[in-house]
Amino acid sequence: MGSTATPSVVAALAGEHEPDVIVLVESDYGVAETVEELNARTGLLYEIPFSLTDRFQFYVKMPANRLQPLYDGPNMSIKYVQPVLGQSFILAAVHLPSKLHLGNDEQAALCGRWVRHVRESEAKVGQPPTVVIGDLNMNPFEPGIVGAEGFHAVSSRAVVARRTRTVLGEERPLLYNPMWAMMGDATGPAGTYYYGSSNPITYFWNTFDQVLLGPELARNFLPGDVAVASSVGGGSLLAAGGYPDKKISDHLPVVATLRLEDVSDGDTEPVG
Repeated sequence: MGSTATPSVVAALAGEHEPDVIVLVESDYGVAETVEELNARTGLLYEIPFSLTDRFQFYVKMPANRLQPLYDGPNMSIKYVQPVLGQSFILAAVHLPSKLHLGNDEQAALCGRWVRHVRESEAKVGQPPTVVIGDLNMNPFEPGIVGAEGFHAVSSRAVVARRTRTVLGEERPLLYNPMWAMMGDATGPAGTYYYGSSNPITYFWNTFDQVLLGPELARNFLPGDVAVASSVGGGSLLAAGGYPDKKISDHLPVVATLRLEDVSDGDTEPVG
């Protein structure tokens, strides 16, 4: 969600979905104020894990020491998450530079930098499953997302099951991007961010906020495991015109369920 989302809105969403991990980027509110509201309104116990940056805020419904920092930078914060149940995984929260400051080619050129941070973090802890989540400021079809030198995130789980693709003699890991199925208004809001202009090419709705899954998580993915929330507590997050209500947030929140392998018997354990 955008930085204007109040702790009460965040808490209302948490009360409705009961996520195990909440990630906020550039919030206008402090972690102490937000976690107090979260715990008071949900009746749950959220903790604040250690972080080297205050740009990304994490709130977890598990002991805080189960999120270990692997990388913290201005555009990405990567944690090693070790749930009480289920396998461990890499959580890479991102807020990439805006199109207000960089052109499409410049955004794509920089994506290799952030992918490198993800791969280096995976190597530190033995290549666990990976999820990338946040505001990428690019649509799923743009070169920085689909390109082999970028996130290499595609729309097909069958393709991602191959794990890698050879491009000009070198292997590149694949990610699955379920947001492809959510573009357009067939099942809900037509994106996560709305911007209309008089330019010759204008998408109006953009799907900047995304969830990218590694092959292990893609294998267990079910339809509905990723959703764009347009209401909370019976109230709409949309303004009268059907666009995100900027008084609440200019981006609609994304809710994701990860189906982690149960390390004891191979079953899957959902983690929100």
